[in-house]
Amino acid sequence: MLHRARAWLARQPAPDRWTLLRSGAVLLYLAVFATLSLQTWAAFTRYDADLAINDQLVWNASRLRPFQSTLIGHARISLGDHFSFYQLLLAPLYWLWPDPRTLLLAQTAGLALAAVPLGWIADLRLKDRALGSGLVVLFLAYPPLHFLNLFEYHEVAWAVPALAFLLWALVARRYRLAWPFFLLSLAVKEELAIVGAAIGLFVALVERQRRLGLAFLAVAVAWGVLALAVVMPQFNEAGGGFYYLRRYSQYGSSAFEIGWYLVTHPTVVLGELLSPARLTYYLQLLLPLAGLPLLAPAALALALPTVVYLALGNSPAQYSIQYHYQAPLIPLLLFATTAGLVRLRRWGLPHRFALAGLLATAGLGYLALSPAPLGRAFEPERYHGGEHAVLLEQFISRVPPDTPISAARNVVSRFSRRERVYNFPTVADAELVLLDYRGLFCCGFWEDDAQALRRFVASGQFWLVDALDGIWLFARGTPQPPAIRSPLAVTIGDLFQLAGYDLTVRDASTAQLRLWWQALRPPGERYTVFLHVLDQQGRRVWQHDSEPLDGLFPTVEWPPGWYLPDVRRLDLGALAAGEYRVYVGMYEWGGGDRLPIPATHGTEFPDAYLLLSLHLPFR
Repeated sequence: MLHRARAWLARQPAPDRWTLLRSGAVLLYLAVFATLSLQTWAAFTRYDADLAINDQLVWNASRLRPFQSTLIGHARISLGDHFSFYQLLLAPLYWLWPDPRTLLLAQTAGLALAAVPLGWIADLRLKDRALGSGLVVLFLAYPPLHFLNLFEYHEVAWAVPALAFLLWALVARRYRLAWPFFLLSLAVKEELAIVGAAIGLFVALVERQRRLGLAFLAVAVAWGVLALAVVMPQFNEAGGGFYYLRRYSQYGSSAFEIGWYLVTHPTVVLGELLSPARLTYYLQLLLPLAGLPLLAPAALALALPTVVYLALGNSPAQYSIQYHYQAPLIPLLLFATTAGLVRLRRWGLPHRFALAGLLATAGLGYLALSPAPLGRAFEPERYHGGEHAVLLEQFISRVPPDTPISAARNVVSRFSRRERVYNFPTVADAELVLLDYRGLFCCGFWEDDAQALRRFVASGQFWLVDALDGIWLFARGTPQPPAIRSPLAVTIGDLFQLAGYDLTVRDASTAQLRLWWQALRPPGERYTVFLHVLDQQGRRVWQHDSEPLDGLFPTVEWPPGWYLPDVRRLDLGALAAGEYRVYVGMYEWGGGDRLPIPATHGTEFPDAYLLLSLHLPFR
């Protein structure tokens, strides 16, 4: 077998320069976007709940438990959320490496792979390898593709390679091969039935392959009815039929009402489609393609049904290039771009101007809109979690395998390869809850999450095990005393007790001080903790005042009996070498009145406790 393979390779012609250019462009794309995807995941700077859902689905499918996920709140199985079967196709990858990064890398590879059939389409239509290569570069530099690739993982991304191969098979008139790609496209997600129906009409009316086109149309319609009217409502526990109809609730409460309203109110529909936000969306889709799809109305018509259902939704994310919803549009628009370029060439546009225009458009579109390096939308801070990411990994390592857990939206994919995991604020039967308070308030859920956290704390079912830099770990059950290296029992007012502290030296002038607080009774007010450093002459040379736990958990909400870790950084690099004393106390957040400290604690000040003495530099 190996001998035959080598003989076959020896008979193949050497790749020409355009093949090498395309291969290099694809490899460059793979290297850049695989790196960015993995760095984003490692930095904990993005919402990853959808990645976690798909990770759990593929993991379960690899263990012969298809469509099972505890992360979908409104559906018993995933078919009640999306009519997608790609977790079954990807399951074998988890036999090799069961990890969410497998999905991120597979998604990047799939998107890059779409460049191959799109290049073939251009070759067949343009009869020009150079221009075909230019279109490949245009695709790989297309900003909506970049946003799709970097917005965690979504199964709809597989529409890009599936539709690209389908369109190539149709252009090449390899109709038997078109069928598997057509079915693979439908299997991506329920909305691909709309795209499939549009392709069926295009094949029947434009390509004049009526039997094939009508067969595509019939299968797509049947698939859509099966998904939207039968299977998905059956497994949707939220009620009301197809769950995502709520994104069109301004037009009616059922599919019939929505459809009737759209038909009978054309001026309203036109007003929505031509609103400033939608027009911006259309421009951001078309300008990076030099507007070429507009020169091929018949090919562009393939994309119109998808554009309409996205633009009419009440979620602005649907008509923004920054999200995954535009995935089915990308190969359709590149197909129309090729058709538009064919028309320009027929009008006599010189080859060199066409190629230069493609490359210039690719570069300008990238610079103006791309979220990748050198692009205007690039956010380098998203790819570097810093010390906070290191601390998160330490907290994650404390969670035992298979323990049911509820987690914040930017860390939940670290735990999705277990049978029971939940997105906070869903707790269910979780034994642990891990929250990253920095990343908790994302994606428009600020008020909901704030209230959910208060309800969660007030429930009394969990206690705070540890907290650091906005990271909180809760456990179910009765509060347990922590192992405090320097235990104390200092009463502050009649409200709080300082149970002790842990001092960890970082370097010669920096240390981490963890204060352990307890509320003796419900405080009723917000209080601020102060740290004062005095030199040997009694002069205050450094201070730090802030609410405990970075102000994220005000004292007014403290449950009595909990041990609450309040971590503070002693950054004393500006002080000279010598002996110093550190005092701690509390004062009312609004008025500034300090809480008294009983004289029985032997402190020299009535409202500040001598916590420790230290020598600089730290040893």
